[in-house]
Amino acid sequence: MHKKYLEELTQGNKELKQELLKLFFDGMGKNLPLLHDLSSSVEEDKRWKEIIHEVKGSSLSLGFANLTEKCRQAEQIPAASVDEKKAILQGMEQDIASLAQDFSDLLG
Repeated sequence: MHKKYLEELTQGNKELKQELLKLFFDGMGKNLPLLHDLSSSVEEDKRWKEIIHEVKGSSLSLGFANLTEKCRQAEQIPAASVDEKKAILQGMEQDIASLAQDFSDLLG
């Protein structure tokens, strides 16, 4: 489904798809390490949720429904424990890895 959405979003423009995916994965390369750092602390819950919100916006804009839903659920947890944050992050990383594999033909 996400491939179809991206195809419609870009009107089939391969270069635009590649640029959007590059921006998305570059952002994940920046945000995932931050989330890892913040996942070991309950004191950083506000910053954790800000980054989750950023990831949610990026994934929603490209039609990545599974990742968007995981982020939405993470935002709803009032004060996530360290274990909850690590479980959420693991699920997000699995989705991102799956997306990278799905779009490997465009990512080079």
